[in-house]
Amino acid sequence: MSNSADPSQPGQQPQGEPVPPPYTPPGQQPGQQAPYPQPGQQAPYPSQGQQAPYPQQGQQPPYAGQGQQAPYPAQGAGQIPPGYPVPPPAGAPLPGNKKRGLMWALIIGGVVIALIAVAIVVSMLQQRAAEQAAADRAAAITATVDDYLTALADSDAEAALGQLASPDSSPLLTDEALAASNEAAPIGGIEVEEQELDVDDYSWDIRAHYTIGDEAVTADFTVSEASKEGEFAISGGLGSLYVPGGYVGLGLTVNGVAVEEEDVAVFPGTYAVAVSDERYELGGTSSLVVTAPFESVGFSDLEASLTDTTIKELRAAVKKDVDACVASKKLKAGCGITLEKTMNSGDVTLTDGTVSRSLPSSTKSALKKLGFTVSYDDPLVVTSDYIGSVDVEADGKSKSGQSGRYEIYFGGPSLGSATIDLSGEKPEITWDD
Repeated sequence: MSNSADPSQPGQQPQGEPVPPPYTPPGQQPGQQAPYPQPGQQAPYPSQGQQAPYPQQGQQPPYAGQGQQAPYPAQGAGQIPPGYPVPPPAGAPLPGNKKRGLMWALIIGGVVIALIAVAIVVSMLQQRAAEQAAADRAAAITATVDDYLTALADSDAEAALGQLASPDSSPLLTDEALAASNEAAPIGGIEVEEQELDVDDYSWDIRAHYTIGDEAVTADFTVSEASKEGEFAISGGLGSLYVPGGYVGLGLTVNGVAVEEEDVAVFPGTYAVAVSDERYELGGTSSLVVTAPFESVGFSDLEASLTDTTIKELRAAVKKDVDACVASKKLKAGCGITLEKTMNSGDVTLTDGTVSRSLPSSTKSALKKLGFTVSYDDPLVVTSDYIGSVDVEADGKSKSGQSGRYEIYFGGPSLGSATIDLSGEKPEITWDD
């Protein structure tokens, strides 16, 4: 067997070359391993003024042959010379890389957490903004009804009309009409119900409670979005009032405002009808309440009648007409008491200008108590009660040639009912002939 070293075996010295003895620090026995520094201790270095041993001039430092690793003492076989770096344990990361990796991990983690926090905050702010916008929208919807009723209570017609989607031009939608309504029965106790609203809809039914005088009212108002975004208006919001059309000629007023139409739009409130013609007075229901939108009321039992003064004047006018007719000697006298020229189926011919007429006591009494009826369709037309019979006699000649004075008992003329037109300056009386 050859004693030459196999150069393929690492750690072996080729034959013929000297093997350097292991370095032993001063004060240490050969074969003794230098201790590694404990945690927190620094590896030993040459003392100040000492220099690590280097090869002498002319000596070649021992290097490993080609393909071989520089010799380090095997575990327990020697000491690492001073100045050589202490290798880290196998598999341990380098200290610098570990710190940088931790730093980047913290940075990235912090950024992610910050982004998540920002996203949460933004989402919460958006949600709160959306909730606030919805709350503001709902408040604006209900405020429309509250503002409308408040304007009515304040007799502010312009403000009330400003809350309506389609304002009307009725003569009763005025401050004057509202003031009269509130004077008769004020609007108060306004309370608009709080309710869940789907603010994404286009119309909402809002319930409100209020009083008109002593009457408690609960009504629903339909609110819709106006043409301008964020603004709202009440659809409808008005009631209607019917007045007899014929009464317009009497100077009809509602809450002191002249009305010339039969059907007029009104705010919720109280409405009293009157006439300005002093010859008339109204009976039946002359005051009505419109409690809520879309409610329609009418003066169906309204009755116009003549004042006592007017009745006396008309009695006098009728009697004057009757007296003139009764005093006439002619066959044609007027007042419904005109005589035909022939009587008894043509057997007697009356002589014109010889007629004498008189009123029995019953007829005179009827004239003194004469009553009048006002037409519902046209109150300016008045009809008197039936008056009574008239006593009549006249000269005449029969077919047989006999002349004489004839009294008319059966089928004779009578004073019927007088029709009086009050549309002019003076009463105009007509009779049924």
